[in-house]
Amino acid sequence: MMKTIDFFGNKVSRLIVGGNPFSGFSYITHKTTRDEMLDYYTADKIIQTLKHAETLGYTAFIATTDTFTLRYYRQYKNEGGTLDWIAQTHVPLDMEVCVNLAVEENAIAIFHQGTHGDSLFENNDIGQYRKNLEIMRKAGIPVGIATHVPEFITIAEENFEIDFYMACLHNMRRENEGRLSSSLSGLKNEEHVFYYEDRELMLKAIKSVDKPCIAFKFLAGGNYAFNREDLKKCFVETYENIKPNDLATVGVFQRDFDQLKENAQIMDEIL
Repeated sequence: MMKTIDFFGNKVSRLIVGGNPFSGFSYITHKTTRDEMLDYYTADKIIQTLKHAETLGYTAFIATTDTFTLRYYRQYKNEGGTLDWIAQTHVPLDMEVCVNLAVEENAIAIFHQGTHGDSLFENNDIGQYRKNLEIMRKAGIPVGIATHVPEFITIAEENFEIDFYMACLHNMRRENEGRLSSSLSGLKNEEHVFYYEDRELMLKAIKSVDKPCIAFKFLAGGNYAFNREDLKKCFVETYENIKPNDLATVGVFQRDFDQLKENAQIMDEIL
């Protein structure tokens, strides 16, 4: 079974199921499109995926605080599902609504969505960010922030009282500074360029803080995972360079291949 750590009183596997593909967020549109993900991941198919993850040793998944997540997660729990939910705020919704939805379905932690937060940093709107975090505290569960920019972790440490970080190994703001979240603009940015040198910078930022971190996009949205050798290389690099109390998350598209199983097998090999 997959190794776990104590994450604020919860036993969480060191690899967490990511929810981006459930919502159609594809970063490999040359191979798998948004529409393909949305067509495949019906509510029933997501529930089937989460139940399969349980059998492989995963204990948690990450998804946004939107009504679709609540619909399938409620059904999943009613059918005996055991995975815990780590909630990402849903940008189009009022922050109070996000908090209430997370509380309603017993999320074990909540974090501020990354692109939205990065844009607040870029516009030097620390005050609004602080207000958002104060609202999130009302959930009564651990509060974190997600960011794609290593320097923003340092800024957050100096300005906020938070419990954990979601840290992207690729700086998605490098060529998109000032860009709104696609959840707000309705415009998908499907031409991301992933720079390998970003990884070392964020891994250093992760190790610079004592708080637990969850590394994400460590497969560059799937762009570094087209064969098992490259896939394992990314896993090894990530877990050798994050702290013992840190985790990582990756989304899966189960239609053509059991990615959940392969990722779990690699975790067994490297840990």
